[in-house]
Amino acid sequence: MAIYDVPIGTQQVLAVKDRNDAYISVLDGITIDESVKNKTTLNFKTIVTSKDTYEIGNHIYCRDETTPGYEIYIFIGLITDIDISLTCPGGSLIADITCIDYSIVLDNIIIAEEYEDELLYNIVADIYNKYLIDEYPAIGTMPNTYDTIKKAVFSYISISEAFDYLCAETAYNWRINTSAWINFFYRDDYTCLDMNMSNIYDIQIKKTLENYRNRQYLKGGFDTTSLITREMPTPKPDSTSKAYFTRYPLAKVPTILIDNTTVSAASVGIEGIDVDKWFYWSKGSTQINHNTAMATTLTSVQTLSITYYGMIKILIMADNVDGQTEMKENQHYSSGIYSKIEEVASIETRDEAINYANGRLYQYNQMPESISIKANCYRHVGELININYTGLTDDQLYFIESRQITYHDKTFFYDYNVLNGESLSNWTEFFRKIQLKSNDMLINEDTLLIKLQQQAEFIDVCNEYDIMRTTPLYLSDSLLLSDSLVLGGSVVQSEILYDV
Repeated sequence: MAIYDVPIGTQQVLAVKDRNDAYISVLDGITIDESVKNKTTLNFKTIVTSKDTYEIGNHIYCRDETTPGYEIYIFIGLITDIDISLTCPGGSLIADITCIDYSIVLDNIIIAEEYEDELLYNIVADIYNKYLIDEYPAIGTMPNTYDTIKKAVFSYISISEAFDYLCAETAYNWRINTSAWINFFYRDDYTCLDMNMSNIYDIQIKKTLENYRNRQYLKGGFDTTSLITREMPTPKPDSTSKAYFTRYPLAKVPTILIDNTTVSAASVGIEGIDVDKWFYWSKGSTQINHNTAMATTLTSVQTLSITYYGMIKILIMADNVDGQTEMKENQHYSSGIYSKIEEVASIETRDEAINYANGRLYQYNQMPESISIKANCYRHVGELININYTGLTDDQLYFIESRQITYHDKTFFYDYNVLNGESLSNWTEFFRKIQLKSNDMLINEDTLLIKLQQQAEFIDVCNEYDIMRTTPLYLSDSLLLSDSLVLGGSVVQSEILYDV
């Protein structure tokens, strides 16, 4: 199947074809939607001439042939939805057809692979050779040969997710272009020709405080405390009690001492699983049960102490001091502090939580500026572009976040949404993959509060990356804090990022 528009004289303006180059007419033009968050979709309507004319999975591509000899491919993909309806009694059947680009193939192939101390280039090549060699999307531009992944474990996730995680942890993005080539590219190098007053015929600019912040709270999961030695649980032995409680929930098997004598590890078991033990414990619980059927009840003249690793709730507070000062100066009668709070229960270490909080702060450390543009020129989603237009900042690179192409009345229309600042490319996919939920914020003695202060610049380290298992990744290469933070008790600790 293919789609075409009636030629203007001898010039074909729109051509959408399959591998057989069979043409059919398009009704009311086409619409192509693309954004960094979603797949590219093509929608069109046509008259049904046979029940077998259209099939789910048919290959389609679309070209802008306005300028002969300079045809532009603007879509390639597969039919995914067909909605056939009757125009009127006795009238024609109309098919409303939706197509999705070839990233849908990568979404539907599940992989299970593990890599350690491997080049990013080799990981991408290995995945392609094992899973995509017989598929239509071909490999195009590959990553360079010196970015190293320290560890990557992909446990039954799609190829698209694996590529997303690789890119979230490195300086790359990836996309399938309109020739069905899988391309990896550096975010900062993916630039295009400027737009200016000659090819822009409408522009709207929006600035908002909606997502701005200079203080970020993050409620994470549970981290592990430093070793707590010889804590006296409650209650004290009294010839009656059989249950004893620690200050923190237990993270690992505890060491139990009676009158300063260590109870054999073989006599300490897991509650509900082990049997015939002196004591039972369970992870996440503060309770240790004494089995008096196996050991005599402790009397008031005896002592009981526990050495253990506890679980402690993490709350991160990250501050952008420079941003707070700037806002205070701008607003005069204000502290200048703009705060946001998020909860990510899947974060279970302080380093992950610190990286996430700083990432959010870095993402929204300036006022986002969103520009809607109507133009007569073709640019790609994900590209960085300079807009030379009166009233806009000179030499400001904007990120093309989304694009809509429409074709109507023999004319192509290109609508773009572009963004400025770090709210654009580096973070969109990274944070989209983590489901967030809000909750009442509670700080108590079982919560570790880490306060962070940050300046405008971040510390850069070598190009080595460590990819987490199947859960969303947490950036670390450009947001690395000191390792001097030590967990323990309810002590409030601080780390300050200095410019280097």
